[in-house]
Amino acid sequence: FNAPKGRGYFTRRSSVANIILPQFDASSLGFEDDPLADDTELDIQNTKQQIVKVDKKLREIDALEAKHKNGEKLDQQQMAKIDRKPHFKDKLITLKHELQQL
Repeated sequence: FNAPKGRGYFTRRSSVANIILPQFDASSLGFEDDPLADDTELDIQNTKQQIVKVDKKLREIDALEAKHKNGEKLDQQQMAKIDRKPHFKDKLITLKHELQQL
């Protein structure tokens, strides 16, 4: 394969694809031009990412609650985060319901 001069192994992925497969286009590789399907896939992916983020926050809150139960002193921000636990639980339920609807 011929990389642009001076680039070698560190050539950008898009240019490597153009070098290896210059005669192919997206439709010949099986990619469809269905914008509705792309939007749905994007919505599903975004919802899954939001679920992961909220789940992470709930795990952090559980860790803070465990520290608090062990008698460790928490600062004001950590206590405020613990107070937001019901909000995050509701948001997680809403996101999971939304994911099922998609």
